[in-house]
Amino acid sequence: MFDSNYSTTKHQTATIPGLALFQCQDVFMARLFHGLMQIVLLGTTSFVTAEEFQVSLNGGSVITVDVSMPEFAWTKVLDDGEMVQERIKFSQVKSLVLSESPASEQVAEIGRMIAMLGSPDYLQRRMAEAKLSDPEFGGNFKTMIKSHANHEEYEVRYRVARVLDNLEAEENDNVESEFDLLTLKDGSVVEGDAGNFQLECTFRDRQMTFSRSDIRLIAVPPESRKVADAGPEIQVSMFHDHVGSFYLPEQTVVDFERAPNGADIRRNTNVDDMFTPIGLKFSTEQEGYVGISGYGFKFPDKPATGNSICVFETIGSYSKRFKGVMEVTFCMPNQKSVAAGVHEFGLLMARVNHSRDFIVEAYNTDGQILASVESSDQPCVFAGVISNEPIAKIRILSNPYLFRVDRAIDEDYAVDSICFSSPVPISRSSENSKPTVRLKNGDLIQGDKIKILGNQSVSIDAAMNEPIVVNLKEVNSLHFEREATRLKKGKSWTAMLDDRSTIYVEPGKSFTSKTFPFLEYGPDELMGLWSTQNPARFPEASDFEHGKKVVVFPTCRFAMDTVEFTELGYQWDESAKKLIQPTTIDGDERDNEDPTPTISAVQFEKAWPENIPTMWMNPPKSQDPGTGRLRLADGQQFVLNDNSGFQLSGLDNNEVTISIDGEQAKISIAEVLSIEFPENWTP
Repeated sequence: MFDSNYSTTKHQTATIPGLALFQCQDVFMARLFHGLMQIVLLGTTSFVTAEEFQVSLNGGSVITVDVSMPEFAWTKVLDDGEMVQERIKFSQVKSLVLSESPASEQVAEIGRMIAMLGSPDYLQRRMAEAKLSDPEFGGNFKTMIKSHANHEEYEVRYRVARVLDNLEAEENDNVESEFDLLTLKDGSVVEGDAGNFQLECTFRDRQMTFSRSDIRLIAVPPESRKVADAGPEIQVSMFHDHVGSFYLPEQTVVDFERAPNGADIRRNTNVDDMFTPIGLKFSTEQEGYVGISGYGFKFPDKPATGNSICVFETIGSYSKRFKGVMEVTFCMPNQKSVAAGVHEFGLLMARVNHSRDFIVEAYNTDGQILASVESSDQPCVFAGVISNEPIAKIRILSNPYLFRVDRAIDEDYAVDSICFSSPVPISRSSENSKPTVRLKNGDLIQGDKIKILGNQSVSIDAAMNEPIVVNLKEVNSLHFEREATRLKKGKSWTAMLDDRSTIYVEPGKSFTSKTFPFLEYGPDELMGLWSTQNPARFPEASDFEHGKKVVVFPTCRFAMDTVEFTELGYQWDESAKKLIQPTTIDGDERDNEDPTPTISAVQFEKAWPENIPTMWMNPPKSQDPGTGRLRLADGQQFVLNDNSGFQLSGLDNNEVTISIDGEQAKISIAEVLSIEFPENWTP
């Protein structure tokens, strides 16, 4: 991650050779001359104006450094392969994205192979054509090869045409750009090669050197680094039609025809990390990857044509397509390790043969389901979500909530034309990510171990000669590498409090915290209640127009004015208004039947987890700005405030102490997943 061979430069007094022999009758003038020369020499060697940049390292860290080197070498590569060398001043740079390796040598080799196509030696011509036709070698340089299509020599023209035909016919999984991408402050964007780039900089008063293999991105620090907040109340809307709300000019659309670098994408290509330059990542729960499916979209009434993506599941030596769970997450552009969310997301999905066959689930940063958009039985369907709370993850899967065993299910699906709003930074870190210290200036420092030092500072081992030590006043959050121990068996209930804390409770007519046994809440004092074995499911924004309380099942919601709680459970009136999605389409009558469990009561001890809805006693609200949060590996989250509610009252390398109303609870640091500090918290 970091180059361990860093050195610290110390300014030393400059001397002038031969000054001792300088003869001057006026001693004062001699001393003055000596002093002026010292200033001149120091000014030329040490007082270099430093430029501040944010550097994204391939190991996952994102750090702000001072760059004192004035310029770097840059090679511009023209379409015909001609290379023009120049020097770029750091003061001109807005961002520099570095590819995995310098491209100049490969460009030169491509040029040699093109020239060899006209060699008088037949074997050399044949060898050059074969090498250029290899997608791993020539696939990313088709523009350069194509520039010789009208070569003055017939033999070269003939073989260039054959090479291009071969590259079109061959599958090519490697579409990563071989070039570096330079964006200048004047707005110009240039592809080229930074060669064996080395960055000499200062990080937290340490002189450091990074090689190009360490770096993914160098950029001017963003103006705003504030983590995204939702509004006072969570506003979520589901869409089954794209018109008016999606595929707008300010949104990003990915049609899977070309990679971000402009290269054509071929069938079977793995796209898991291909679109991280624009903030989009793919994955699957299956053993395999998300890739170009080979199924072409042809729906004139929809904004989708050509390539689509699907899950490629690997089963031994066999690859299965179109089935499984596809996951979409977000990052800041070109910063794979910086988690992000979006407020708007939509996609088109094909091969849907029955209504409700598939769902598109949108999750927030806490793993709660903001929305589940169901499909209809049209050949191509749209599913979209707009939320003022950032969407951190999307899951696309065959609908597991269709309880009719005789329902015909088509498990095949393909996805195209993903549309999303600009990614915004979020505070979430993956539960499986490395230990991370997030600073208030937006930096992320990832390492192997976090230690809290005397309630004043924190250290993290980050592959350097010594750990990085940071004052807790600079820290926004700490994320520890922990295995989630969320309760999965037995009967357990989770309540969401008015401040957005989620705590485990003993249910009944009232609800008692398992961590703070003296805390007891009446039903109307809670925002929500659900089985701990299930994720919370949010209502639509308009649901509370139909009732004061809302019950959310996977496939529908009920709105009512009253819910009755007893020691055994809760129930609502059977006349509650049922709210369903517009998925009923003409076709098989069985597909129009509602699969929602026909219940109007829930028993705390006897209910099956899959039948338990999320009960909203009050409209869900977002966490207040400026508050912090303590997340435990078991799934509980305590919102931390400076003045009221839960407060962070103690912290060391062994335990965290939180208090409320004068009562304290000590929690082992081994049980803590992450700590987000309140805005005005003082160590």
